[in-house]
Amino acid sequence: MGHCLGYQYSGISCLLRKCNNLQHLDLQDTEFLNDECVIELSLLLGNLNVVKLGRNENLTDLSLFAIMPNCPFITEIWMDSTGIGKQKVEEDCLVVNSHVRFLDLSCNPCLNDERVKMIASVCPNLEMMNLSYCRRVSMGAVEVLWRCCKIQRMDLANLGYELSQFQFRVNFEVPTLFVLNLSRLSISNEELSLISKSCYKLKELKLDYCDKITARGKASGEKLQATKNDKFVLL
Repeated sequence: MGHCLGYQYSGISCLLRKCNNLQHLDLQDTEFLNDECVIELSLLLGNLNVVKLGRNENLTDLSLFAIMPNCPFITEIWMDSTGIGKQKVEEDCLVVNSHVRFLDLSCNPCLNDERVKMIASVCPNLEMMNLSYCRRVSMGAVEVLWRCCKIQRMDLANLGYELSQFQFRVNFEVPTLFVLNLSRLSISNEELSLISKSCYKLKELKLDYCDKITARGKASGEKLQATKNDKFVLL
């Protein structure tokens, strides 16, 4: 129902009460949606697998952390361009959900490192994550690589562009990571060298518009490329 007009919360609530076996729900760009609505709806959706709540500015951390326990079979959560990071959540109230495989939290201006670490702690089996254009995040993304031992793809384009000091040091092995987008990051030669050693199974690495990387830094990526027969992008 994403992008649809003419319906209100009462209508969608009535529908979901009658169709409580729903597995895929799209409520993107919904003007009336807030945390209270999502918390109430999540209690009706015990079989939900995929939920798309992007571009709803009134949704915060409360919605995300309510979905985790109330929808135990959820595998994909899309909450790009929302208000995640605005609302404080106590760690002792969090519930781990081992089914979550995909999280899109891109374009969340209030999201910070501490909140990303908290999210990683409750999604241990995460395989794909999008944190692109999260302007206050840097080492939180590294924490995802550390905590989520099944992570395969990460989109970190334009990460941390509001931070005066950006850090992205991966000094541990990440053997599951295949795709990494670091476009437009303020990443150094040293950090790229660490990535080439730690993420040694990468098939695709995107570095376009990484202005701090010199020819010497790109050589680290080229060495990684030489060990692969798969598609590898180094721009």
